[in-house]
Amino acid sequence: MREHGLFGLIDDWGSYLREADDEKSKFELHLRTGRPLGDDEFVARLERLVGTSLRPRKGGWPRGKKRK
Repeated sequence: MREHGLFGLIDDWGSYLREADDEKSKFELHLRTGRPLGDDEFVARLERLVGTSLRPRKGGWPRGKKRK
């Protein structure tokens, strides 16, 4: 049987959610932004699965090309 969603990523959700407040705010930030929460290897694996970058990009307007 194939695992779906977040099932299987965390063994003990109770202790995971009771971690320090800074960890909870990191979790909440990722919930708001929709970005995956995990180490670089985990995010890279997800990027390969979905076929797109999941990391934040540089903000702001793109710079224009310099004219000669």
